[in-house]
Amino acid sequence: MARPDNSTIKRSLSKRFPATSFRVFSGRGTSSSWTHIAWQDGPSEQLVTAHVSSIGARPGYMDQTDYYNGERMSLTRKISDAFKLRVAVELLGSKPVPPMDVWHYSVKRPNGGGWYDLRDCVWQAIQRRDYLDSCRFDAHAWLEAWAHGLKEAPSAVCYA
Repeated sequence: MARPDNSTIKRSLSKRFPATSFRVFSGRGTSSSWTHIAWQDGPSEQLVTAHVSSIGARPGYMDQTDYYNGERMSLTRKISDAFKLRVAVELLGSKPVPPMDVWHYSVKRPNGGGWYDLRDCVWQAIQRRDYLDSCRFDAHAWLEAWAHGLKEAPSAVCYA
């Protein structure tokens, strides 16, 4: 299968993900053989990778040295604050979402799993929707710890 051109890739992505605006462009200079795909919010990198692979394109990463038919692709997904807030609301349900400037407050997992904060919970939920239940638990445990000034998250939380 021949590698699709930029306009074909963009049309295909727009058809598959109509609510998201994509930029598809070629690099300049030493990266002129690269095709770059950029978008904000919307589908995960895994979904975009799967889709462009299904139409004959081969996404890669800038630090890799292997090439597919002399062409490479890079994916750049930007996440807006509004999207992060929407995901935090989804994770915390009816509980109030604290201001974003305190999302960096770190708490220790009770099972010795290291430190995390609400930014981590939101980021994981954005990247992997299949981790949503785990992210929801962590977000509620973080909220409980943050609200009480604790350095360790509780091992049981109320979702109400």
